Amino acid sequence: MNEINKMTMKQLQEAYRKKELSPVEVMKSTLDRIEETKQVNAFMPFDPDFAMDLAKQSEERLLKGEALGALEGIPISIKDLMDVKGMPTRNGTKTTNAEPVDEDCDAVACLRAKGALIYAKTTTSEFANKIVTESPLTGVTRNPWNVDHNSGGSSGGAAVSVALGVNPVGIGTDGGGSIRIPSCWNGVVGYKPSGNLVPGRPTDHRMLSHIGPITRSVEDAANILTILADHNCRDWHVIPPRGIDYAAGLDKGIKGLKIAFTLDHGMGLNIDPQIEKAVREAVEVLKGLGAQIVELEKTPLKNYLDNNIHGVQWITYLDQTIRQVPERDRRLIDPDCLDLAAVMEYHSKTKFVDALAERAKIADAMHRFFDDYDVLVTPTFHVNPPKVPGLPESISKAPPLTSCFNQTLQPACSVPCGFSTEGNTRFPVGLQIISRRFNDELVLQTAYAYEQARGAFPMPPEPGMPSSKGFLKGLFSK
Repeated sequence: MNEINKMTMKQLQEAYRKKELSPVEVMKSTLDRIEETKQVNAFMPFDPDFAMDLAKQSEERLLKGEALGALEGIPISIKDLMDVKGMPTRNGTKTTNAEPVDEDCDAVACLRAKGALIYAKTTTSEFANKIVTESPLTGVTRNPWNVDHNSGGSSGGAAVSVALGVNPVGIGTDGGGSIRIPSCWNGVVGYKPSGNLVPGRPTDHRMLSHIGPITRSVEDAANILTILADHNCRDWHVIPPRGIDYAAGLDKGIKGLKIAFTLDHGMGLNIDPQIEKAVREAVEVLKGLGAQIVELEKTPLKNYLDNNIHGVQWITYLDQTIRQVPERDRRLIDPDCLDLAAVMEYHSKTKFVDALAERAKIADAMHRFFDDYDVLVTPTFHVNPPKVPGLPESISKAPPLTSCFNQTLQPACSVPCGFSTEGNTRFPVGLQIISRRFNDELVLQTAYAYEQARGAFPMPPEPGMPSSKGFLKGLFSK
């Protein structure tokens, strides 16, 4: 790995400004890094010549002083649930085809309009259905801290691409923790915006699923959110742009903030002791920065798991997705997806409506919760990433500490806060930071204050992956 791969988006932008780097140099480094780290299996097939052409066009714009915007020359990977013009959208499933789509989804269009190099797509679990990234289409995406373990999901490829320095920004989706969990397990920043702040995808899952950035710094995440939220799109459910620069107030500090801290809301989770230790140490850092910390044994989410409201909604949406697949192709779907969707046979319309009613209650309760507190912090996940393949039954349900904030539509950020050791491997631990809906600025401000106090977080060790000449060309020809 060369020094370019270690740079954040802000550092690349500064290097372009000083004419110390060019987009062509950066893209070459990006493609080299993908080949060096191919064993983790983070990318969908793509054309490296196309990627280099994008970089050449960007370099020409910079030389002419005609940059499209703040993201000019920045390589950004996109999770393969989102439409990118000229690339197929496979959704992690063999039931789709490799025909390229004709139009960018709204979020990708926002990034491209600012000069981003949308050069490749990253892996996902099938229909984003699991918190591990493995699918019949692409197999397993592995964790760079230990390739015998999963990257997490369903935005695993995006998180791995950032953790390994392939690109400084990956765009993921989060329907229950799918940005935050792989970000936690890979040691990067994962941001789930407030619901309806960023343009989504035209699917019922968007009632739960939010598009957001995965980066190596909070400042990069804030700058990407600024661009995604300043949209000009046709998505009827997204709020109008509010003209907020989410990076502008990052350095305000958190002195005087009232921060609630809970390990599990009173859900009774079995939290790994090393994860608890790392999170408690992070909370002490926040206290040292002048925040008032109030530890709570329980919150309004204490009974969140009782009625499986996330699972009921998710199964309903998954069943709808699978019913749209031609019956002859359903045999190609991951049996876990089929089994989960089959549960719909036992769900009544009443149960789904009851889940929505319960969702409204907890959303209201958590909105009121922030009348008394500015910010809430928790662990991002309570155990380390599982070994591959498969997903242990113990963590196969809706992720308890993350999915609740998809229900409430509140902003949530996972920031690396230490390590939990398993065998000879150190796995990153994530601190999750939450606030009232549309108070994204305060979440980012708190995350930034902690990140600055924490100092630089290490990248994964080099996993000693064998090289394979022509790997990228081979990918594209599959």
